[in-house]
Amino acid sequence: MTLHSSMLLQVVLGNGNKAKLWSSRWLDGQAPATLYPALFKHSKRKNRTISGALADDKWIRDVDYSMTEQVVEEFISLWTCLQEITVQPTHEDKITWLHTTDGQYTARSTYKIQFLGMASSMTAEITWKTKAPPKCRFFTWLMLQNRIWTAARLMLRQWPNDYFCQLCVRNLETVSHLFQECGYSRNAWDKVGSWISAAALRPTHWTPTKDLGQWYADMGNSGTRDARDGVRSMIMLTI
Repeated sequence: MTLHSSMLLQVVLGNGNKAKLWSSRWLDGQAPATLYPALFKHSKRKNRTISGALADDKWIRDVDYSMTEQVVEEFISLWTCLQEITVQPTHEDKITWLHTTDGQYTARSTYKIQFLGMASSMTAEITWKTKAPPKCRFFTWLMLQNRIWTAARLMLRQWPNDYFCQLCVRNLETVSHLFQECGYSRNAWDKVGSWISAAALRPTHWTPTKDLGQWYADMGNSGTRDARDGVRSMIMLTI
């Protein structure tokens, strides 16, 4: 996701020396570039400040050539709005950062903006914050992304493979089969779950699901909070 800085600012117009005519959100909380996209694209100069654009109607000369019907319509609409705008020579433009309560820019708020609209992962914390060797955390992440070089993945690339799971030699080796469905693996999970008294690790307590992330999260979030760290480490080491 790419965000233009002007989309993150609210402008209260003063003398127009800071705010940009096209990109600043000074017109009823919107940027003219958003309201009049055809006219903006047509303009020769897109970085004029409001005061610079209004001086001697320079913004008009920027668009006064080869105008299409749509450009003319947008031009008239913007020109009408500008007739009602009054700059205040004795006041600076007030520019407010929209993503903090005090309106002041912070690097932290900018970082958070990058994740707006993104869904959080149910497995991120129990993958990367679990106490285990780094190579185990990375291997678990590969498993959850279905990026382990199983026979099924090799087949998609038309690369040599043995087809069968090397633990049970009965089914096509997929990620789901290898960790959830294989009889050998289920037996291993059952023994580990019994050994550490963690029922959620035993296949008889699993909730049927084809979602590997959900299966992993269900095990990792089971048990009491005090015991959870140890359980998560054991799950990862077993994987």
